[in-house]
Amino acid sequence: MGTDLETPFKKDLISIDPSLKEEMLCQYRHDLLVCLLEWVARKKTLAIVIDEIQYLDTRDWQLTRRLSLLMSQNIVKNIVLLLGGMPMDNRRYLPHFTKEKRILEYIDLRNTAHITITPRLWTWNQTKEWIINSLHVKDCSKQLVDSVYFECGGRPGFCEEFLHTLKESKDPWIQILVNKTNGTDKIVTLNEVIEEKLKVGVDVPFPIPPYIQSVTAAHLDCLTTELFMCMKTAAVICKAKGNRNRQFEEEMLRGTHPVPKMAEKHKLRESLLELKNMGFIRFVDSSQRGLGPAVSTRNGIDEDVNDKKYEHEEIYSKVSPTSRMSSVWYNNKPNHDETETQTNVSTPNKHASKRATTTTITTLTTSTATSLDHELSGTPEIDHDDSANTNSPIGQSKTSANRTAVEADEEGSGGNASNKSNIYERRSSSIVDQENNDPMPSTLSLLQPPIADVPYKKGQLYKRGVTSFNFSEKLRFFVFKHHTLYWFKDTNKEHYPVNRIKFTLDMDVKLKRLDDLSLKIQTSRKKYILRAEKKNEMDEWHDLFKKAIKAEDRISSPSAKGRGKIKLDFGSSRRSNLINGEVEEAEDSCSDSEEECSDGHTYEFSYGFLRDVIYEQMLHAQRQQLHNQANKFIQQILSKEYDRGLALLRERHEELGSDKYCPREDEDLFTSHTKLRKKRQSKYIFVNHS
Repeated sequence: MGTDLETPFKKDLISIDPSLKEEMLCQYRHDLLVCLLEWVARKKTLAIVIDEIQYLDTRDWQLTRRLSLLMSQNIVKNIVLLLGGMPMDNRRYLPHFTKEKRILEYIDLRNTAHITITPRLWTWNQTKEWIINSLHVKDCSKQLVDSVYFECGGRPGFCEEFLHTLKESKDPWIQILVNKTNGTDKIVTLNEVIEEKLKVGVDVPFPIPPYIQSVTAAHLDCLTTELFMCMKTAAVICKAKGNRNRQFEEEMLRGTHPVPKMAEKHKLRESLLELKNMGFIRFVDSSQRGLGPAVSTRNGIDEDVNDKKYEHEEIYSKVSPTSRMSSVWYNNKPNHDETETQTNVSTPNKHASKRATTTTITTLTTSTATSLDHELSGTPEIDHDDSANTNSPIGQSKTSANRTAVEADEEGSGGNASNKSNIYERRSSSIVDQENNDPMPSTLSLLQPPIADVPYKKGQLYKRGVTSFNFSEKLRFFVFKHHTLYWFKDTNKEHYPVNRIKFTLDMDVKLKRLDDLSLKIQTSRKKYILRAEKKNEMDEWHDLFKKAIKAEDRISSPSAKGRGKIKLDFGSSRRSNLINGEVEEAEDSCSDSEEECSDGHTYEFSYGFLRDVIYEQMLHAQRQQLHNQANKFIQQILSKEYDRGLALLRERHEELGSDKYCPREDEDLFTSHTKLRKKRQSKYIFVNHS
């Protein structure tokens, strides 16, 4: 703006005033331009839109500030000024080499705004609706929605890039199924092999879109060495818990940190607080730990009601300095009601305001906040849930969720009638997701004997179901480790077990000895009959199972719960407030006080790809060092008292930090490690989505 006016004035600069400074001359030019705008505004309302204000040069920045000041003082009227940009007082979004003075001026400029608009993150239901409308299908699988929501954290731009990458990839990440009857109804799911692996807890590394990787890397570039080392250590901790996890504990972070001075309690909490204020991590309440990834905490009815509620409430407010923002300046007409204007703006599809200012603001709201106000009434709602209409495993009551089994036999073993339902009627799959939240150990780690005094056994047994169509016995290789029974078809070919049964208290596992050579394992979903060739061998297995259940009873007792030790949950993420429809801000609901924010000592990455980008950028030697450091720290804890979760985590760190570790990229993700269960009575068939 200011540059275009320089040429005609330079010719007669000396004739105007030889002593006139360049700064004063620039102010004169700005006054002329403001006068021109004021004259035009007398005839017709003007709307001035300036985007990416963080990249304005010095003179354009001065003109913008001058115009906004004149408008706020009602010197210039009938003009709407709409500014868009990143929060410059957050170092994460601040352009390099920006002076401190510009940041202070930005804060003053934002505080004078009449309306501040902050984009809202998508909820789980909104992400699902967007996927359905984007791919023009009737419904989509829960695993697909969970993956998109977890990796992108509800960010609309990231969700679009991730889904586009899955669609355009050479590998068949997603598939579209068509109704065989009418050929019109379509549903989209992840590849059936990928979905089966996710259900049983096998790690699936999704491809990182280049756009997300570049944006995330640019944000990480602003971190200091101390903050970046803290993020690297946290990424290693989360990776060891599995690809469906982004939570880390402060105690574990302190014990794994490679630099003792940086790991001191006071310094580490300062680093965590700064990372939280920048929006890289979030504080996790003690009641929100160890819960499923991108899943809803409410049932379907409550979620729909709350989503509608948020569509009608005001989305304009004076937000925290670390929020992304777009600001609007305009002069009120006489007797203009600010509250009425904001209400009209927040419901653009219901009322069309006659005021030019309000109409313009409404347009900005739709484009900036990426709202989902478009009509979705034609989209059918398909139930993924149980009879309670829950949209997620956590939507169920705690009792029913805890009494659900994890042991879905991938080989087609017996089950109840619900296993014969259509593939998109996933009444039990959501429960499997929650109970298999800890990562599936690899075959190599399971075959390695554990530390002393840990129950462990391996050998061959005959396994069969109890239903008529799966009554035949099958010889399988079993491994009992960390209170969990794993089984394989061939340990030489399979990277991971077929499935597992957890002998934990919340699994409600029941044992019954049938005879000298066989026993029955009953869960809330299935029944298994195991048979050995020798009586003493079956006696050993039976004793292991009974001791595991009794040990869990002791761990869950009130006296055991009071012991002071690190309790690690393998749940992928907290019961996120974002799913409840709340706006994510870099400053969350907890105070900036160190004591309040660190009371629960648990944090999580704001989105899954952030953890992945950090982990991939690290050198292999640095990853090994951090994994080995975490392994030593956990060993010290286990030497005092055994804990199943910590023991599993120690083996994961040991495997990832080993020189013999082979990355998952060497394995074909789309080759099933076991025979997939046949879809019974399915009326959908696969078609090429391209």
